[in-house]
Amino acid sequence: MNKTKMGSIFLISVLSLAGIGISYAGWTDAISITGNVSTGDVDINIVALSGTWVWKIIDTHELVYHHEWVGPDGKDPAARDPDSKDSWYDYPDDYELVAYAVPEIVPGNEDKITVTYNNLFPGQDFIADAILHYEGSIPARIEVNLWGYTITGQDPNYDWVAPLIDSGDIMGRMYRTTDPAEMKDPDDMPIGETVDIGTQLHYCDYIKLDLKVHLPQQDNLMNRGCTITYNLEVKQWNEYVPIPPVAIGNGPFSEYQGIPITFDGSASYDTDGNIVLYEWDFDGDGIYDYSSAITGVTTYAYPTGGNFNPVLRVTDDDTETGTYATTATIDYFYDDFNDNSLDTSKWTADVVGSGNSYQETNQEAKFTVWGPAAPGYHSFLWSKTLNFPSWNKITISTKLKIYAPSNTPELQFLVYNAADTTKAWGISHASWGSKIRYHYDSTYVETSRAIPTSYVTFNIVLFNDGTVQYWENGVKLYETTSSYVAGTNSFKLKIGGWDYSSFTSYVYFDDVSVTVN
Repeated sequence: MNKTKMGSIFLISVLSLAGIGISYAGWTDAISITGNVSTGDVDINIVALSGTWVWKIIDTHELVYHHEWVGPDGKDPAARDPDSKDSWYDYPDDYELVAYAVPEIVPGNEDKITVTYNNLFPGQDFIADAILHYEGSIPARIEVNLWGYTITGQDPNYDWVAPLIDSGDIMGRMYRTTDPAEMKDPDDMPIGETVDIGTQLHYCDYIKLDLKVHLPQQDNLMNRGCTITYNLEVKQWNEYVPIPPVAIGNGPFSEYQGIPITFDGSASYDTDGNIVLYEWDFDGDGIYDYSSAITGVTTYAYPTGGNFNPVLRVTDDDTETGTYATTATIDYFYDDFNDNSLDTSKWTADVVGSGNSYQETNQEAKFTVWGPAAPGYHSFLWSKTLNFPSWNKITISTKLKIYAPSNTPELQFLVYNAADTTKAWGISHASWGSKIRYHYDSTYVETSRAIPTSYVTFNIVLFNDGTVQYWENGVKLYETTSSYVAGTNSFKLKIGGWDYSSFTSYVYFDDVSVTVN
């Protein structure tokens, strides 16, 4: 019982001590941190310039050409050896300065160069160089490498510069090099790897920038003028924004169904890297039908006619993409008979009677016809069914001729309603009596006309308002109105001929085509 009372007193005493402000010390420790911060820089500078001077020796008429370093005043070559004639300004008086290309740092702007190309003439390379030194502490990457020009002088609307850029006569190029301090001649500067958009730069890297103008021997280049600009920009390497590749195709396309088309995307390019994937979507449905990491060139034959919207897509090594869209107009049927055998995907042969035949020879369709035994002998080709759910105009075209030594065969060039072959439009040439029949619906109109013994081009033109036209070698021979053609959506072609005599004759066709609008 006494223990309990003492414990209570002790507790009360402790609380009383705290209440009257009596304190005690604890153990402590501390760490002090001071951070010194510095930032780096991206810095590229011009450290040397070179130019070109051309003189004529007045007495001997010789040409003297020098490509030399430019002195500190920006106009004269640097005097490298006072005891020798290494610089143009101490040549004798009989040296006439004719033309030059001299770069100069713009006063007050150490990052800007102007190059004066003066009095240039054909046959010489006028070169102005700049040696650039990367002095930044932060690694960088080239982001902008851009040409531009403005035509000046006489006829400012005539662009004489673009063809010279395309041919390489006016060009700018960059490549890695070394410190120019020990190089007496700028032409001795070593040429390293090509520098372009995306090239990485590190401290103390050197780049040589060549600007060259070479005039070909063309009279239309006299008294011309232009201002050329060249912009180079570098950026810290980890802030580089990839530039998408440029997709370039070879459209638009126009062909017949079943005929291969070459799709060529090889002109595509990537300014800051490489293209790693080429893809073609032939019908524009968003599904890419061709893919290659090697080439953008392929072939494709459309299985049916119509209007399509092919797309080329290229992907670069930064996973950026570029696209090129074009059109493909594919007509529905074509045969040039160059296979030397019947194309059963397009035609069915209908040959009746011994001695009658069909051949493909000399890149044309040849029908041999005769009929001494009984009527009904013939040699025809029927096309597959051609379906056109919607059409405004159909043109069926061919070249045709007849070899009829006894004036006995008949040539037929007809297009039928596939669902009702009693309805047809086209022509038949009867060699006896030199007649032509213009067929439409279930009837025809007959007139006199000499048979074609050499190839003529014949067109049957159907319009959805019922008009039917018949053309030979670009001349309209006949026009009529059909009661049935406007409602027809399925057609079949028939070409060939027949002969009921004992004489052998030949009917020829070539380049049969069907186009739909």
